Amino acid sequence: MTHHAMAAKAEVEAMPAGGHAVLDTVLEAVISRARGHLERLKQAEPAPQGAAAPSP
Repeated sequence: MTHHAMAAKAEVEAMPAGGHAVLDTVLEAVISRARGHLERLKQAEPAPQGAAAPSP
């Protein structure tokens, strides 16, 4: 997720209108939220054996 967020920021910065100061704030928020989700997933109980994996 972090890689995709950073790539998206680079794409926006490469556009004719260029970057904006808010991009760094948004990038930090996206990365922070992704880390929070990852931590909650690590703490979650494992799925019962034979359970179907969630679809993306």
